[in-house]
Amino acid sequence: MRKFAIIGLGIFGKNLALELAEGDAEVLAIDVNEERINEINHPNITAVKLDSTDVRELERFGLKDMDAVIVTIGENFEALLLTCVLLKELGTNRIIARATEEIHKKILKSIGIKEEDIISPEEEVAKRLSKLLLSDGFIEFFEITKDYEIAWIKAPESFVGKTIRELELRKNYNLLLVTVIKNKKPIGVPDPDTKIDPEDELLIFGKDKDIKKIISHSYV
Repeated sequence: MRKFAIIGLGIFGKNLALELAEGDAEVLAIDVNEERINEINHPNITAVKLDSTDVRELERFGLKDMDAVIVTIGENFEALLLTCVLLKELGTNRIIARATEEIHKKILKSIGIKEEDIISPEEEVAKRLSKLLLSDGFIEFFEITKDYEIAWIKAPESFVGKTIRELELRKNYNLLLVTVIKNKKPIGVPDPDTKIDPEDELLIFGKDKDIKKIISHSYV
């Protein structure tokens, strides 16, 4: 069983702890607020009240041996920063830290937190929602790296009636077709002679800019 610690049980931290616990992970949930501690009730979660800026308190719970410690303190960056510094000193395997401002990201990087381990949930939610609102073509998307993503889209009108072979997505659009979803069910690895129907949906992999182009029909 994988082990994680969540420090900071606001809305994001609490929900992350519950999601990890539901995924059969063992979770240590930490906060200075007793009311938040009392709200946690799950067999895979041990909730404790402690001050994460006190190194003696952190040492008591063997945090350095966790798969990852996620620091999600949102209202007090000074406390978040000091907590991260102490965790680094304890030799914690992996520290994931929440940043609510750009300057916070820079400061966290300066103390040795890896860029990929700095999370901005509010920023990510805003980015996701804006993309879904600005284009009727997107159903969902999953960012793989800064430039590449897997997108679940409605089949563009220009694709309807054509086979996968005819579309030549890789050659013409620099995109990889993962699968076609027909009647709300993926068909698995698509046959090249599969024809695209009006209600079909596509799961495709590629650069964000290329996916946006086929959705907006801007290819010539």
